[in-house]
Amino acid sequence: TDIIKDFPEKHSSNVMRYLRAHPELVERNIDSFKQELYDIRSTDPTIYAFGNDAFEILANYVGSFLPVKKLTHYSHFISKENYRAHVLEVVAASV
Repeated sequence: TDIIKDFPEKHSSNVMRYLRAHPELVERNIDSFKQELYDIRSTDPTIYAFGNDAFEILANYVGSFLPVKKLTHYSHFISKENYRAHVLEVVAASV
């Protein structure tokens, strides 16, 4: 799931600048995320964040009570084989 929903800006630097200036928007989205976890009856989840920005948000807002692991964003210029290896390595280190 996206941690920030219904935000029309596509350039991550603009998004992060806006979110830093409007932490209440982040908090509303975090509350929605927590509700999603509750709705799916998630217990003891590990959260995988795609990219630095998602990781920063999640680590700051839920990292104190949920494990958050950073994955390279899937849009990064990397072969699908190397990306798969990266994801498997991060997941394996989490269990």
